[in-house]
Amino acid sequence: MVVSGVVYHNASLSHRDRKIIEDLFISGHLKVICTTSTLSMGVNLPARLVVVKATTCYRGAGRGYEEYTKAEI
Repeated sequence: MVVSGVVYHNASLSHRDRKIIEDLFISGHLKVICTTSTLSMGVNLPARLVVVKATTCYRGAGRGYEEYTKAEI
């Protein structure tokens, strides 16, 4: 996938691998980063387009699914 310019960025990656992915994205060698909503908030990279798969998330027992806040989006 990396050769095609598409990668994933998640908690199972080592710090070194995350840094490589971020540097390749900044340099323009990668075009797409797929990540979870929690990790995407920590990825501080310039992007022209962000796709939000859903506007709700599970907040736990008793709360169920709720809309993301504007800050989360």
